[in-house]
Amino acid sequence: MGSSRRDRPLRCRLRARGSGRDRAERLLIDAGASLSSGGEHDFGGGPGVFETWDRLPVSREPPHGASAVVLAESPAGWRVLVLHRARWGAGADGDWAWTPPSGARLPGERVEHCAQRELAEEAGVHATCFAVTSSPTWATFGVLIPWGTPVQLDGTEHDRYEWLAPDEAIRRCRPAAVSEAILAVLVACGVQAVESPPAEEPDGPVV
Repeated sequence: MGSSRRDRPLRCRLRARGSGRDRAERLLIDAGASLSSGGEHDFGGGPGVFETWDRLPVSREPPHGASAVVLAESPAGWRVLVLHRARWGAGADGDWAWTPPSGARLPGERVEHCAQRELAEEAGVHATCFAVTSSPTWATFGVLIPWGTPVQLDGTEHDRYEWLAPDEAIRRCRPAAVSEAILAVLVACGVQAVESPPAEEPDGPVV
């Protein structure tokens, strides 16, 4: 009898779905600027407001923002940097509570500069950002830094950070658009996570 896809390790999911990057990109297109705004603004060209939650202007030219998924190899294995949003309260969990460093692109700003700026502003980390996925709405970059690199929060947008094992980062960062972005970087970097995010719809058995 076949087992559920959810019970199989990530490498089995990757064989069934390819690299996982296509699905991650589709989800990022749907999520768009929600990775930084929590869905409060519409940056997709509709009747919404092209500005961030703190009233900064957002580029009307796509992509409208970028995320920087930061990886470091600890003595216990690879870890993913995730940040917790301060404005929702210290105990907030669920959708958009935990994300990688990310934010909206300023008018005229290069996409890679957006990722580097958000990484520096939100985590105090200065590093090269490598493009992994890009959609008409959002871009995802991978960042590799040495273990032990200091992290300095901005003190306003985020109240704490954690270095999580890949499987825990995928579980904690929601909705699926965020966890799939992390997965895309893990795949691109050749890092094996324990499991992939829960499917949006029930999957059939792996045969």
